Amino acid sequence: MSRSKMSSQSWRVSNPSYNNTANVPWMSKPGSDWPKPHEPAVDKIDLQNLLTETTSPIIKDVKYVASYNWETGDSPTIYVPGSPPAWPPPAEDSKLEPDHDDVFRDINAARYPKPAIRSVFAMQPEFDMQALDVVGCGSTLGNLLRYSGSIYSKPFRFHVDVVGETVFFIRKGKTAREMITDLRGYGHTFPEAYTTWDKEVEKSCSHQRLIQYSFGGVQFLVRTETDGYVRNDTCIENGLHIKEEPGIKEEPGTEDKPDVKGESDAKFPAEISESGIASSPKEMEAGLRIMSMDKPKGSADTTLHVEIVGTPVLQNQIFDIKTRNIRNVLDMNEIYPRLWVNQTSKFLLAYHKSGVFSNPQIEDIRTKILGWKMENSALLARYHGLIQRIIQVARNSQDQQLEVRWDGQGPLCIYKQAGDGKRVLPEELLDRVFLYSGTAP
Repeated sequence: MSRSKMSSQSWRVSNPSYNNTANVPWMSKPGSDWPKPHEPAVDKIDLQNLLTETTSPIIKDVKYVASYNWETGDSPTIYVPGSPPAWPPPAEDSKLEPDHDDVFRDINAARYPKPAIRSVFAMQPEFDMQALDVVGCGSTLGNLLRYSGSIYSKPFRFHVDVVGETVFFIRKGKTAREMITDLRGYGHTFPEAYTTWDKEVEKSCSHQRLIQYSFGGVQFLVRTETDGYVRNDTCIENGLHIKEEPGIKEEPGTEDKPDVKGESDAKFPAEISESGIASSPKEMEAGLRIMSMDKPKGSADTTLHVEIVGTPVLQNQIFDIKTRNIRNVLDMNEIYPRLWVNQTSKFLLAYHKSGVFSNPQIEDIRTKILGWKMENSALLARYHGLIQRIIQVARNSQDQQLEVRWDGQGPLCIYKQAGDGKRVLPEELLDRVFLYSGTAP
């Protein structure tokens, strides 16, 4: 089993310039609806005293690992590998109705526990989970990144579970089936009108994607939702509008070279690796036969149905979507961190006037994300140091089941989970984690 070597040299004390969040009026009752911790904090992390490396870490070795779609319906079903909804848009722009239906805050927690890891083993039965340091999602990692940048944000918390040497960050909401009931704007009706699910996955309601990369020696597996993808056979003449950015010019003479996986995130993002889609449909089906599905408590349908349907999509084909009223210009600095975390190089910012979107365009913004990264090297060094600190605390803790929380004020706190805690993976998935890692639980 290979383990990553997290750097322990060239450290400095971080000294970010930021205001004390205790003076922010809207945070007068931070995290007031959370249960109070039963014990003192295991650790408290203050950014001003956090040790960080003197050189800014970079992302390397980006690999697509797995993906899946959630099927619309009452019975929990995923399509593996699935595929995101496709561009191009309709031929004519028309007035859309605003969002009105309630949606799950976390579709994965609401429908079935841990479908992400099931999709990994379905696509790559011998995947070495113990070669990873962190398994997280856009929510947990995004919250830590915002905290590292001292950006005023809502309070957050998530659970931590250690499986062998791998540290899982698990999003924690009020309940597994927590709903968002106050939707405004067109964040759901716009994608429904302007993208189309491929026929074989047309009953889908969400596409989830897992990528692996190394960030400063820390090995990550990251799951995020993907809004859409651009077909390879689509071109401007057929209705696609993509504003291409010029090539990244890190140093003279490199702009015309193809992306090389692993050399640095200067060539952001790396192409999908061949190993990322090595499994054929037959191999995936064999993986599913090996893996028995557990029966989660409280589920009306106690089986997760996994269907081998869909086509893997290259990392440089996917894009994220954001909609805004034309009078409310989006600050892209709100978006770059998310796109950096999930290594997405294309973005669709769609402005509307009274529900009418005029000629929305996908933009290749890899150079802008690279520019954001370079301008925020100190932030990313703090983020790297913060992740390493949480990993260290989790691995050294007796129970190895913790809760990370920031209540909107002061330091980030780490507590022991209340009660006996809940394991991140059911028994048969735990067995598979150790089966191909060469270790015993």
